[in-house]
Amino acid sequence: MCRIRAIQRPYTFLRKNGFSHYVAHKIINHKYKELKITDLYKLCSLLDCTTDDLFNYVPCGKEFPGHSLYKLIKNDEPLDLYNEFKTLPQDEIEKIKQMVRKINDDRRKQME
Repeated sequence: MCRIRAIQRPYTFLRKNGFSHYVAHKIINHKYKELKITDLYKLCSLLDCTTDDLFNYVPCGKEFPGHSLYKLIKNDEPLDLYNEFKTLPQDEIEKIKQMVRKINDDRRKQME
């Protein structure tokens, strides 16, 4: 999610937003075995995402066809917006900015 949100320094981002060194390090390096629900909530709030966006299910052992966990399988790499934007010409960036503004305006109208 950090790449999708164009967060260049995920560890620093997490530390500045109240995560301990230990938790930030584990999250960034995908080494966590457990995550407190309060940390999960904070992470989702900061990144404006759901838990489904954060986790990738990797089937192991017994298969359960049709199980809800299969929705968590991510087949493609997330787009690294920061690096993608560096290669775009200014006129293309302007088009993207206009699209993003429209999407945000539509979201605001839905919330009213």
